[in-house]
Amino acid sequence: MLQGSQPNAMRCIELGRGGIQLFKRISFRCSLMRFKGQVVVPWSLDAEIFRFLIWKEDSKPDFDWDDASEFWEAALAEEDPTIGLLSTCLLDKKGCFTKGCQLVSADNYSMLPEKASELDEYTFEELLKQAKESPPSADEPMYETHGYDGLWSVWYGWRYPHRWVGDVMVRRYHLFGCPLRNVCHSCSLINPIIPSPMMSLQPLYAPGTNGPAQVRFFGQGTT
Repeated sequence: MLQGSQPNAMRCIELGRGGIQLFKRISFRCSLMRFKGQVVVPWSLDAEIFRFLIWKEDSKPDFDWDDASEFWEAALAEEDPTIGLLSTCLLDKKGCFTKGCQLVSADNYSMLPEKASELDEYTFEELLKQAKESPPSADEPMYETHGYDGLWSVWYGWRYPHRWVGDVMVRRYHLFGCPLRNVCHSCSLINPIIPSPMMSLQPLYAPGTNGPAQVRFFGQGTT
């Protein structure tokens, strides 16, 4: 079990039979996006609810939610709703600030603070500046698949909606990460209505259970 802003890792033992497909157009907790005329941070998603961080009239960040179907309508629109990527993973909010830490990767082994009070603080203006400096690339594919080559693959499971494609009985190793400090990884087993082409994907056997779930989104914890 990993904690903080660490990525996930997976290795399929059997070659070419299945893998994880990521939906990479929306970057949860690490981007600003346009949603129904508002600028929000996508926070979490399950079969029914899309939860996001929004700034109210008093400039204080707060959580709000909408139907998951509304999220998918925005996410799959012809125009990319992402304003830009952040250089931080947002974990919390307090007063007029959002709080976060740098992403952990093979190229950046930054350590999490020992206390939540030591997380970096960001105003809306600072996050908007980050996003505008890192707009989404038109060359970035909407989907990305890992696991078919039998090698270890590393990705941020809590950052991207994802699900299994191919044979669900493929033997594999998983290491899980989550964007919450000192909280066990939180997952939801859900059965959403997702527009094509995600609709055609195969069920995923949830680690730690004896049965399949049609999709498993990671990073469903709340603050």
